[in-house]
Amino acid sequence: MNRDDMIMRGPVWRLWLGMSLPTIFVMLVIVAYNMADVYFIGRVGDAAQVAAISLAGPAYGLIQGLGTLLGSGGCTAAALASGRGRRVELAAVTSFCLYGSLAVGTALGIAGAVYATEVGQLLGARGAVQPYAAEYLRILAMGAPAILTTGVLANMARADGSMKDAMLGNGLGTVLNIVLDPLLIEVLGLGVRGAALATVLGNLIGGAVLLTRLARRPGNSFDPRALRGNARVCGRVLALGLPLALSVLLGSCAGALGNGLLSGYGTVAVAANGVASKAGMLVSMVAMGVCMGIQPAISIACGRGDAKRACRIARNTGLMAFALSAALTLACAVGRAGFVGAFVREPEVVQLGVVMLSVSLIVCPLSGIYQMCTAFLQATGDASGATLLSVLRQGIVFVPCLYITNMLGGLYGLMYAGVIADVAALALALMFVYRQGRRLHGAGMPTPAAL
Repeated sequence: MNRDDMIMRGPVWRLWLGMSLPTIFVMLVIVAYNMADVYFIGRVGDAAQVAAISLAGPAYGLIQGLGTLLGSGGCTAAALASGRGRRVELAAVTSFCLYGSLAVGTALGIAGAVYATEVGQLLGARGAVQPYAAEYLRILAMGAPAILTTGVLANMARADGSMKDAMLGNGLGTVLNIVLDPLLIEVLGLGVRGAALATVLGNLIGGAVLLTRLARRPGNSFDPRALRGNARVCGRVLALGLPLALSVLLGSCAGALGNGLLSGYGTVAVAANGVASKAGMLVSMVAMGVCMGIQPAISIACGRGDAKRACRIARNTGLMAFALSAALTLACAVGRAGFVGAFVREPEVVQLGVVMLSVSLIVCPLSGIYQMCTAFLQATGDASGATLLSVLRQGIVFVPCLYITNMLGGLYGLMYAGVIADVAALALALMFVYRQGRRLHGAGMPTPAAL
């Protein structure tokens, strides 16, 4: 049974093994990327440097968000084009994603390098944290073209349902980053500059490998001439990528606002939150890996007119993502003290970090259901619904929660802002999926119960 037959007629659990499992690996690679810097900087024993990396997180999220706009949209557009046998459109999609990512990354890098100090201040860097944040942001900005393009190519690599290339590129980049971190941070004593350099170099090597591998795939084209007469493809890619990109971008903005409020409680609070957030990231990224991995299969099934198959894949995958999220949450809850203590040494940071981690884990089991709802809306063509959901979760709901909880409960109230926003977002996501199910039913497709 070839890959197309497997997607259309094979058991869903085999699709998980071939598509979701490799994507989970890629998500774990991203988590390792994020954890490595904090871990090795934490060994230095300077909370100000840990806080600097935490405050710079939204800037890295901005780069990832723009990469997601092109990468996630390009992946879905390429999968739909492949499912419909439109090779010319497929070539235009891959060409647009490559050159678009290089152009956006270069513009972002120039602006970030010039205004690194101002960006750091905007993100909440104050006092002893400010020079460290500026150093980290400046190097990160200079590597923005490589970071952004690598993220786009990693998404494009899974458009045909195969994850080997994405695993190779991301895995190589992560290994290099983890090897370089202790060398640059501890041996050469570069601190946050070493962490930023390791991140950029890892992405540069990983991106080069991905570009080489993707160039060999049938149907792909990195010739800009492929866009001639296919300008509408650009809008299609951006529309499909906007929901997930908005989620990442708005999450970065909300994170910056949250860090700004946290910085008012001192360096310890910012550093503790930076460490505690890694556990929540682990759970949510694994759930995202399950759902993102299976998304091309849903898109291909829809592209071929088999909505019943698409709904069955989404339903079973949502249940799997929930079970996996719950198991990871339990593991993090049991070992929360050891988890926080592995990153930082200062007792006051560890103590506050454990409290923050305990609060964030309350809603982590729901991550799988929410991620599947978003993936289903996007894969079935409801880009507007997925976009609105992202705006509601990260902006309209979460931002007011930040200020209200901070006003009512101070630091400990602020910890619950994300919990409240996540519960509200899940309720909205289920409503949107139900609406999409009724729409499909109205078109002669499965009922909402099939979801």
